Amino acid sequence: YLLGNLNNGQCSEEERAALCALRASEFGRTKESLASLALPERFIISRLNQLVASVSESLDEYAFGESGRQISEFLWDEYADWYIEISKTRLVNAQDDDAATKERAAAARSTLVFVLDSCLRLLHPFMPFVTEAIWQRMPHDGERELALITAEWPDRDGAVDDAALRAFGRVQALIRAVRNVRAEYQVEPKKRIPAIIVCTAQLEADTLREEDASLELLARLDPAALEIRVVQDSSAGAEEELSSDQYVQLVVADGLQVYLPTTELINVEKETARLNKQLAKMEKDLEGLSKRLNAPGFADKAPPAVVEQTKTQAAELQERIATVQLRLKQLSAMSSSC
Repeated sequence: YLLGNLNNGQCSEEERAALCALRASEFGRTKESLASLALPERFIISRLNQLVASVSESLDEYAFGESGRQISEFLWDEYADWYIEISKTRLVNAQDDDAATKERAAAARSTLVFVLDSCLRLLHPFMPFVTEAIWQRMPHDGERELALITAEWPDRDGAVDDAALRAFGRVQALIRAVRNVRAEYQVEPKKRIPAIIVCTAQLEADTLREEDASLELLARLDPAALEIRVVQDSSAGAEEELSSDQYVQLVVADGLQVYLPTTELINVEKETARLNKQLAKMEKDLEGLSKRLNAPGFADKAPPAVVEQTKTQAAELQERIATVQLRLKQLSAMSSSC
């Protein structure tokens, strides 16, 4: 992915030269260099710098297994799962004439290169041949560093933006909450759903608006129906319309909530048909169990364990039938309100 984006013609010769000189610059090492970046870039570089410090300490103590585990988890769980996905929102329109778009794309490419380059250096003691082969294909200053085996170890004292770590953690929690609801309601993976995000902090609302493309991509939200509101108190200040049964309310964190329209999560017609089919089968099964229990001599002749098991099955079916009937009433009410 990274090499493809560097070799697809979107990266100018001037930017390539800057990427080759990245290691000799202050990029990602000082708080000043982080301050000019957007939240996802500040987050991933801060986590990288924490990783470098932790892995270096573990290697000093000969804890090789722990070092390898930390690098692997960072690469897959944070770099790949989160930052690479978010970087796609920066690179998709990289050829636009808009200066801000080009700047965000350049910052994303610099971050992608800087983080992967650092991880290859951390991994080199464990995987010397593979990491060397990959590193040689990446932008680097060939005169300053001929090979990864002789390259400098990443800086242990790189800057960490604690505020960015906390802020991005809330963004992650928001995306996970929406994903969980989508899974619970079995929403089709490709379907984009509307959402109303309610914040109590103006700064957080501004950050979410800046990263709306990331929210839309990772939580599969509808760009045309994504609304971010600021209220004084998210527990009491949200509009009355959001408190109805027409929305699923997600309390993400203190001062951060999400409201998802129930009708967009469920296809009422399909769900009603599915539940009616399920209800008919359960009622038929219950009828069979009832006939067995009421049959002459069943309670006297059948083993006590079998009788008890049949009664238990009948009771469980009655409970499930009541649950499905209640859900059908709710769906009927939703259909009437649409």
